[in-house]
Amino acid sequence: MSTTRGLDRLLAFSDATVAIAITLLVLPLVEIAQEVQDKPVGEFLDEQSFELFSFALSFVVIALFWRLHHSMYEHVERSTPALVRANLAWLATIVFLPFPTELLGADQDQRLTHGLYIGTLVAASAAQAAQKWLILRDGGTARPLHSDLVSLGLMTAALVVAVLVPAIGLWALVILLLSGPIEHLVEARS
Repeated sequence: MSTTRGLDRLLAFSDATVAIAITLLVLPLVEIAQEVQDKPVGEFLDEQSFELFSFALSFVVIALFWRLHHSMYEHVERSTPALVRANLAWLATIVFLPFPTELLGADQDQRLTHGLYIGTLVAASAAQAAQKWLILRDGGTARPLHSDLVSLGLMTAALVVAVLVPAIGLWALVILLLSGPIEHLVEARS
């Protein structure tokens, strides 16, 4: 086991990395804002509505992942090498997310783009579930693992739907609204 100072450093690094990822989301918007010139701002914003939506979606997604990460580590006293590796894998998915976010606005292969975006969320969910499993395995306290597994399963289902039915695209993520009811059913059976 590592020291408490090691855990503090891990969490500070994680918070900083998440903050950088959120900052990277806005950079494409800053770049396109230079194109406004003589165009009315309302018209410009209307033309960029999908880019603004993509930014907002990814901002909320990263914020939710960070909030879950924060609560997961609330009662952890020490880190382990395995926990550090799982956390780094999670951080890799978080800092990668601005890339597929930027691709969402491009008129390219939507099946691949949506698959890459939602696939990144699946990887982030898997890495987060791995962290929770390691925390619980090592005697830490956290919400039960089944909530993470439900989210991971639904995220994977959204990925499959988005890839198999490209017209649905990111709307496949609406399936995540089932996570609460499914978690309640699992808790009731436990």
